[in-house]
Amino acid sequence: MNHNNTTHVRKNEIVITRIFDAPLELVFDAWTKEEHLSKWWGPNVFTSTFQTFDMKPGGTWKFIMHSPNGVDFPNTNVIIEVVQLEKIVFKHEVFPHFLATAIFEELNRKTKLTL
Repeated sequence: MNHNNTTHVRKNEIVITRIFDAPLELVFDAWTKEEHLSKWWGPNVFTSTFQTFDMKPGGTWKFIMHSPNGVDFPNTNVIIEVVQLEKIVFKHEVFPHFLATAIFEELNRKTKLTL
């Protein structure tokens, strides 16, 4: 069993923890720079087209996820908080509505991400 990657589901809450064999700065950049995030965000077989990406408190992140069978899923997020190299909080404004918090921690030259 890999104890570095876990997922816990509770009523109205999902907690996902991952350990990346990459430096904290690189993992944080993968979340905060459009040129990186647009390449990996969403399910494995989906692609995304970013329309607006303003990663700062009060900023908007709008994108469309494209499924392999041609269905498009518009998404709108409002950025609540960004703490450099530590935390990102955003609110998903379309169904399903949710608040997401990503916490980044350095761990022996690796990065622990708790979402």
